[in-house]
Amino acid sequence: FTTTKWWACLISLTLFPVAAAFGVPVLALGVRRYTHEDNRGYAFSFFYVVLCVACLVGSIIINRVRAYVLEPIVMCGMEWSWLRIVLLMCVLSTAYTVPATYCLRDIQVLSDRPLKERAYCQYKPKQGGLADATKEVVGQRRFWRLAAVTLMFCGVRMTFRHLDATFPKYFERTFGAQAPFELILCINPIVTMIATPLATGLLLHYKVRYDKALVFGAFVSGLSIFCLAAWESFSGAVLFVCALSIGEA
Repeated sequence: FTTTKWWACLISLTLFPVAAAFGVPVLALGVRRYTHEDNRGYAFSFFYVVLCVACLVGSIIINRVRAYVLEPIVMCGMEWSWLRIVLLMCVLSTAYTVPATYCLRDIQVLSDRPLKERAYCQYKPKQGGLADATKEVVGQRRFWRLAAVTLMFCGVRMTFRHLDATFPKYFERTFGAQAPFELILCINPIVTMIATPLATGLLLHYKVRYDKALVFGAFVSGLSIFCLAAWESFSGAVLFVCALSIGEA
């Protein structure tokens, strides 16, 4: 509801990153805690599919709002552009998570027991403060391996951030204010949902190691941006998103 760019910048650089950190990563931890080792792979696949469907629905909502709100409308004494309306819908659609958290049971599924027993126990967090938890994490070799892999793939991940942050503005400036960038973006979840099980099946069939799969996926994703650089057109944008999605899968 702010009308000052300074407040918008402040919130974007402070509260928004913190909220994002408590978003998908925390949900992934929840999937891990509430699942058994035998069905955890399926659970994460379902979790990823839901995220893709959410991206697809979000793109469709943006397209419909832009189609109906061509000019800012006055509501509650304020001017509402299509972008402000989309932001309001985002707030309303995520606000339900607050009451939903009260419906969760604080449990831990026991993976050392057979899956058919559906055994679980009350979750007991480890004792100690933030300093103790930090010391325990940084003392694990797995943490440093994960940090190293994440750092190596930061360059490729920048392409995904371009798709989210700068691609819509680029598309509007290149092809006009009414260019349907959201329809191009919705290709990503569609291709990802289709290509992920196919790619997983091929990798398992040919017994491809994880490191080689990561390098190949990063190579395809990294090359995707050159499609847009070579063909500055709708076709180039489609090829860019398709190649990026295949690399992601």
